[in-house]
Amino acid sequence: MAVLNSGVIESLHIENFIYHVIRHDLDEPSFNDEVALEQEQKEFFEKQIRRACEGTQFLFSNPQYNNCCIDCVDILNDTTSLVPKSRMLAQRFFTAHNLTMSDGIFIVAVVSVLIGDERYKLLSFLKIDFTTVYQQRRNNVDGRQIVSLTRILDSLADTPRALQKWAIIDPGTEFAWDVIALQRGKTGKDKDTNEAISDYFRSFLQVIVRDNPSSLTKKTVASTSDWSKEVAGMLPSHVKHTDIKARSVSYFDSHEQFDTDSYTDHVLGTFIPSELMEDGLSDEQQQDKERYQQLQTECRASLVSMLTEKEIAGQVFESRPNSIPSSNRKSKLVTGEDVTIFFKGELTENNINITEDNGEKIITIRTTQFEMT
Repeated sequence: MAVLNSGVIESLHIENFIYHVIRHDLDEPSFNDEVALEQEQKEFFEKQIRRACEGTQFLFSNPQYNNCCIDCVDILNDTTSLVPKSRMLAQRFFTAHNLTMSDGIFIVAVVSVLIGDERYKLLSFLKIDFTTVYQQRRNNVDGRQIVSLTRILDSLADTPRALQKWAIIDPGTEFAWDVIALQRGKTGKDKDTNEAISDYFRSFLQVIVRDNPSSLTKKTVASTSDWSKEVAGMLPSHVKHTDIKARSVSYFDSHEQFDTDSYTDHVLGTFIPSELMEDGLSDEQQQDKERYQQLQTECRASLVSMLTEKEIAGQVFESRPNSIPSSNRKSKLVTGEDVTIFFKGELTENNINITEDNGEKIITIRTTQFEMT
């Protein structure tokens, strides 16, 4: 399969181009029959379409029955269908989005990239918001320069800030993905997840995120963090759910690839306290040890079940620790007195110890440096 590397991206050119106007005071888009682009304008839009390649990879859901996919195939098979098919796409885009969407234009463009010695056609969607501008008029009245301003609501600004949504589509089999999409306002932590684009845009495209090492790394860490909170009540008192979250992160920092067995072993560690690992245990201590072993077996089964449900278990993929958002690398403790402690890693790594006495939690932090601001 082809790879969308920098050389391929740079070779992107617009072959056919049309847009339709989307406004809330209209019941449907205002359709155009032709848009003539000057060379400078064409180069501006090509530059913006290339930005879509920085987005998240998606796959069409049920491609045989996916209206968006079918229309894209029809356009690329017969570019003379661009105008009528783009009208259908613009109408569905208009219908799929909520009433708070800004007025603007919806662009459908046939583009081509150079793969080897041949040009390969793709489709691109862009949503650009209108920008309010003021046009000035200067008139000489009795020797005086009088300026008047006219407000223009449906102006298209030659600036990337006006672009809100990007997508580049390959309904064929040249690339491993079907759609790469990007949306302004979405943060880095959303990349490679379904949250990388809005529900409305995702519904219009009818896509699901494509699993790749980055998305699977993020998905595994986030899912394990959620799971650890859900099972916190069944964990031994000396095993904190924040430690499980921290070990999930440290696994990807220290392992080149993921596999289910090594991951669950690393994340759960051992539930058996060190004092029960020695020889010559009493009957009561042996029973305690067996109880911890049984509890760990149950937690492992629960963790594997969750990973299976999330379609992670059984996969082998390269670790991508740099894709883990900083928010998933941090944990926090919040007391009833509204004292908050942020930390990375396990509690013991940060010299934090939590004990109980008469129903109260005692938090001890040992440090050689301390600063109060």
